[in-house]
Amino acid sequence: MIVGVLLATTLLTSGTHSAGMKDEMGLARLEVVQSWTLHHHPEAVYSPEGGGYAYISDMDRLEEGEARAMEHALHRVNLDTGEVDWNWAEAGVERPLGIIAYGTTLYVVEGTNSIALYDIDTGARLNRYRVGDIVEGETPSFFNDLAVSPEGQIFVTDMRRSRIYALNADGSYRLLAEDPELLHAVNGLDWYQGRLLAVTSRDEGRVLSLDPMTGEITQLAQIEGESFDGIYQDGRGGVFISAIPGKIYHMNDAHEMRVVEDFVDQNIMANSIGGFDHGNHLLVPHYEGGTVTHYAVSYRE
Repeated sequence: MIVGVLLATTLLTSGTHSAGMKDEMGLARLEVVQSWTLHHHPEAVYSPEGGGYAYISDMDRLEEGEARAMEHALHRVNLDTGEVDWNWAEAGVERPLGIIAYGTTLYVVEGTNSIALYDIDTGARLNRYRVGDIVEGETPSFFNDLAVSPEGQIFVTDMRRSRIYALNADGSYRLLAEDPELLHAVNGLDWYQGRLLAVTSRDEGRVLSLDPMTGEITQLAQIEGESFDGIYQDGRGGVFISAIPGKIYHMNDAHEMRVVEDFVDQNIMANSIGGFDHGNHLLVPHYEGGTVTHYAVSYRE
């Protein structure tokens, strides 16, 4: 249950930015370095700081009338050489979505309400935790993204049930927050300045800050009509936020949001983003495009 809700909202309408226009006066600028073409539909990318690799969840869609099983995979990219280790993780990956790491363990959202654990070096499957209850007649969960505290507590969003759970190392969990309005279609999640930062999709376009102990919610910004997906910190007090139709926003430490990249007209989408080198490089998966784009980021001082 939520103890309280704080509203410190910066409301921006979807008409603030014209389609196809980038903010040329903003703090951050992106320049394409390279891209990787994957087998199917990349949903999320994550790069542990200083690790030298990026991990990508890749999903295949079951076409209507097609008998074969869906094919899913976790790939690993060497950020120095650009080489891709295809199907890096052990067989058995089920609908992988959000990815996070703590120590030598990679945590991956799998299936409806499960989190799988992998050895970050070998890809060996270590464990799988089921979180929450599946109750007949109730709306099923749809887990999406993960965040981790400096102490190693894992947090996961449930976008169908408007919830965020906290998960311990032994697999035990608690419901941190539930709010049918503010957390409606809650999607991306990150640990940010001692709190959780969450974004919502399905035209809600909210940016929310949560107390990781009480679940108290503060709304930082909203762009009505926008569908946000992923979050990546810029290392300077701000964050990048991806919008599913195909935009990258930058939010500064004053919670002002500007579009820094817009490829809506390409119909490739922008999904759960990651990056490395403390905000100097951004990685953007394109679910419909079947690619991941690597951007170098420069900042206006």
